[in-house]
Amino acid sequence: MGFAPAKSLPSASTTSFGGKASCESTSAKTSSPLELPLTNEVLAVMVKHLKRMPPPAPYRKVFLRMRAPIGTLKPTAVTEAFQAAARKSGLNIPYQGPHCLRHSYALHLLKNGTPLKTIGDILGHRTAESTSMYLRLATGDFARGGPRRSGRAAWSKEGELMTRGHSVFTPVFSSRLAPAFAQYVDLKRALGRRFDLPSRTLQGLDRFLCDQKSKYPDLDAAAFQAWCRTHEHVTSGVRRVRMLEVCSFCLYRRRTEPHCFVPDPTSFPAYHQRLKPYIFSEAEVARLLRAASGLKRSPLSPLRPEVVRLAITLLFTTGIRRGELLNLTIGDYNRPESTLHIRQTKFYKSRLLPINSGIADEIDRYLRARTQRKLSVSPEMALIWNPSWGGGAYSGTSLRRSLLPLLQECRIAQRKESYHGFTIFGIVLP
Repeated sequence: MGFAPAKSLPSASTTSFGGKASCESTSAKTSSPLELPLTNEVLAVMVKHLKRMPPPAPYRKVFLRMRAPIGTLKPTAVTEAFQAAARKSGLNIPYQGPHCLRHSYALHLLKNGTPLKTIGDILGHRTAESTSMYLRLATGDFARGGPRRSGRAAWSKEGELMTRGHSVFTPVFSSRLAPAFAQYVDLKRALGRRFDLPSRTLQGLDRFLCDQKSKYPDLDAAAFQAWCRTHEHVTSGVRRVRMLEVCSFCLYRRRTEPHCFVPDPTSFPAYHQRLKPYIFSEAEVARLLRAASGLKRSPLSPLRPEVVRLAITLLFTTGIRRGELLNLTIGDYNRPESTLHIRQTKFYKSRLLPINSGIADEIDRYLRARTQRKLSVSPEMALIWNPSWGGGAYSGTSLRRSLLPLLQECRIAQRKESYHGFTIFGIVLP
C-alpha cells in the first residue's frame, strides 16, 4: 500500500487528493488502483510511523519486514499480529482475522447512510453482489427501531417502512424459519430493494410451514413440492417466479446452514413465451389521436380528451415508459429548453429528455386547457392528472382503461398482442 499525504514526506508519494491526505493501493483481486482519503487521526499515526521507521530505499511500501531479508510484510504476519492483539484485549471474537475489520468498516458505513455503490467503491468491489456479501451480517440491525434507512427507504412515524412515499408490505413470520425469513427480507431492503412481492411469497411459504409443521418440520424437498402444489392455480410464469424467490432464500440460508435444502431450478416450469409487442405505425397513431380528441368529458374527468391525447403523444414520440409518464409533474416540463426531466426511474436513474417544438406545443395546449378550467397548474402537480378522488396522477390501470376503447374503436392491436408502450417514430401531430 502506498502512502500519499498532502505534505511531502521521505519515501512517500505526493499525489494530491483534493488537498487532503490520501492512501494509494492496488486491489489484490481486481488489480485496480484505489485512492482513498485519510482522516487527520489516521494521517498522524502514519506520519509518526514513517518518521520512526522510514522505509529504506528503494522500497516505497509502508509495511515492511524489519528483519532480513527486507520486503513487503506478508498477510500471515498481519493475521498473527491481529490475533495477538485480539487475545490481549480479551474480546470474544469468533474469527480472529484482520478481515473482520473490513467487514466492520463496511457495516458502519451502511449504518451511517452511505450508499451501497459508495461502499463498494471504497472496498474496491466490481459488483454490488460482492458488497452485499459483506453487508448481510447487518440485517439484524434493521428491524423496527433500528437505524433509519437513508435515501429511498425510511421509516414512517408509525414505524412502517416507506419507499418513495409509499408504504411497503411488512411480512409477519411465525414458523421455525421465521428468523431466517426476517433477516433475508431485511437484507434485501437494506440494499435498496422494495422487495414487496417476494416478501408476500415468503410469508405464504411461512404460513404453509406453520400450518403443516407436524408433517413438515423443516423446509425440505417434500415440503417444497407440497407448497408448489398449492400454486397450481396460477400461470406457469408466476409459479416459476415464486419458486425462484424461494430458491434464492434457500441459497441465502445455506451460507449459515450448509446442509439445508436448496431446490433445483432446472425442475421449475419453463419460461413462457412473452407477448409480442405491437408496432404502431404513424397512420395508426394519427387515428388514435383523432379518436382521443373526440372522447366525451365528464364531471370526474373534464380534461379526458386532452389527457389521453397527451399521453399517446408522449409515449409515441419520446419512448418513455408508462411509469415514467405517470410520474411526470408540471415542474418537470421546461418550455425554454424544450426538455422533460425524467426522475428516479428504472435503476433509480434520472435524465433530461429533449422534445421537439411540436411536442412542446401539445403540452402547452394541454396546460392552457387546465388553466381555462381553473385547474391547478402548480409545478408539483402531476402532468397526466385526474381530478377525481381528490386529484392525482393517473394509475397504470386507469391509463390502460382509457386507451383500450380507443384501440378497439380504431381496430388496432389484437387481444393477444402487447401494447405496453409505443415504438419511437417521428410524427407530425394533426
